[in-house]
Amino acid sequence: MTLQSVSTRDRRVIQAGIGIILALFAAFRAGPAWWRWRTTAVDEATEVGSRAASERNALTIFPVAVDTLEARNARFASIGPLLAVATDSAKAIVAMSDFLADAARSATIRLDSVRASAASATTQRLKRLVIDARATGDINGLASLLNILERSPKLVVIRRVRVDPSNIDNPPDQPELLAIQLKLEGLALITGRAP
Repeated sequence: MTLQSVSTRDRRVIQAGIGIILALFAAFRAGPAWWRWRTTAVDEATEVGSRAASERNALTIFPVAVDTLEARNARFASIGPLLAVATDSAKAIVAMSDFLADAARSATIRLDSVRASAASATTQRLKRLVIDARATGDINGLASLLNILERSPKLVVIRRVRVDPSNIDNPPDQPELLAIQLKLEGLALITGRAP
């Protein structure tokens, strides 16, 4: 049977069947591909829109952020001279220990032991320095030491002072020696390079 021997009516039925088969093929093959393309396009458009909104928000709050940064820098500059500045934590600990030794020497207090450490504060550049010291001296020396520490140009906080009599058998004409325990804290700015 040849195509010419088929009647016109049958030819139309065959063409309609082929059309339906091609339409079904297109629907089942092209449909999912179109759906994937549409989903990808919608996702990309959503991402671009959210990125644009985020950038608009960043531009909107930029002046406020700059003002906040300037205020923080001004506050930091005002307390900068109060901080111990060193290139690393070890040098900051040495500087703080030397500061305490100088204060004790000025107050005629003998330092028996000093234990210092650096604990991290909020950042790697700011370190909280903690010093535990044991000393010996009289009440006048202790008052002088506390006065020096309170009035020092460095930001030092006296966390604890404990005073015990060192020797209760002192002669009445000599001042009583006291065993003093101090805990001090201060902040150090770690520059990572020579200041």
